[in-house]
Amino acid sequence: MVVLHGDATIAALDDAAYKEATGRDHPHADVMRKLKAAGVRFLVCGQAFTRRGYDLRRVRGEATVAASAVTAVINLQARGFAYVPAP
Repeated sequence: MVVLHGDATIAALDDAAYKEATGRDHPHADVMRKLKAAGVRFLVCGQAFTRRGYDLRRVRGEATVAASAVTAVINLQARGFAYVPAP
């Protein structure tokens, strides 16, 4: 399980929205598709996503919107997941 929040929320944009936002192709699209096919789930913080002005209808197919990253992490920890922050 990967929980995207803060600056990482941009990774949850679909390819067209990412290009509109950055002027570049989505650099993680292929790896996200492959990881999802391998069973990895992506959650994106809905609060961070909307705070940055991203349209919730533009979330890529590999990601699911969570109410908040904090709530998602707490719920995952309660189910036995470990929190490993990215550097």
